[in-house]
Amino acid sequence: MGVALLPHLVYLIAKAISHFTHHPIAYKPFGYTALGMIGLWLILFVWGYFFGRYFHEVKSVTIACKGLPKAYDGFRIVHISDLHLDGWKGHEDELLGIVNEINALKPDAIVFTGDLVSLDESELKPFIPILSKLESPNGVVSIMGNHDYIPYNRSLSDKDRAYKISDLQRMQREKLGWKLLLNDNCPVFPRGYHKPNPAFGTITSNPQGEHPVLESAPSLLERAGGEAFSFVYFIGCENQSMGIHHIITRGDLKKASEGTEGHYPIILTHDPTHWRGEIVKGGPSLTLSGHTHAGQFRVLGWSVARFIYDEYDGLYTDGDHNLYVNIGLGGTMPMRIGATPEITLITLKAK
Repeated sequence: MGVALLPHLVYLIAKAISHFTHHPIAYKPFGYTALGMIGLWLILFVWGYFFGRYFHEVKSVTIACKGLPKAYDGFRIVHISDLHLDGWKGHEDELLGIVNEINALKPDAIVFTGDLVSLDESELKPFIPILSKLESPNGVVSIMGNHDYIPYNRSLSDKDRAYKISDLQRMQREKLGWKLLLNDNCPVFPRGYHKPNPAFGTITSNPQGEHPVLESAPSLLERAGGEAFSFVYFIGCENQSMGIHHIITRGDLKKASEGTEGHYPIILTHDPTHWRGEIVKGGPSLTLSGHTHAGQFRVLGWSVARFIYDEYDGLYTDGDHNLYVNIGLGGTMPMRIGATPEITLITLKAK
């Protein structure tokens, strides 16, 4: 609404100048312009609330990765982020449609880069039957976003907050069957090796029998007689915000990367400021992030998020490092104008 003040500001400046030029300035044109801006903003907000936040698109992007093992050339990842499930109440059918659409893409892996909830872990419970339907040969691999640490409910004691965080993590693992990485990593199986194979070992099922559980690379190499295979690893960092909004700084890239030397890293980190702040200082990598929502406002390619983040929407490259920022499927504000919620289908190419 602050934009509507601009005509008034221009009027005041023009009126001040008119004292010296002796040309009277009428207020009406400026007032009508301000009213028009307010009306336009209200129309956009209403549209964004009732329609914009529930539209979505599938963005397909091919990323050339230096050092990617050839076995992963053509490997497809669905990347989703920032569901903020409190905003989906009453719209369960739309979310189920998104899950079905993701499964229909038949990706080799699905990753979720944080902010499952907004204010409380209980937001997840009604959506467990829906989100547990996500499936791929490598399962669903997830990380925590800043909201998943429940920092914005100021009334909670530290003990209660810790319990809620733990409960959210438990539900992801036990109820959804997701592989939640907390400064940890897991190997990723290329196409053709999802079934039992003497070289790559066996993929077993979790207790719910819904998604595969990946064996560790050392056990796989041991089964293969010690021969060194080059894998891709998902390296999942806890939230590590390194920009102006750094309320949660739990990420430990060094710890998360332990045991992955000699393998290609796909780093999952919620806040893209972590990429510029630390990740680009290492070896070749692909980083997948979320967090920004592109400000939930984007017109003609322009977004308010550009004033906060250097990287806030889409693909960025710095030398041998690639970053993709998914702008999310949900939001902290109940509206989207132009910044269409997205499912990202990433195809990896060996470079």
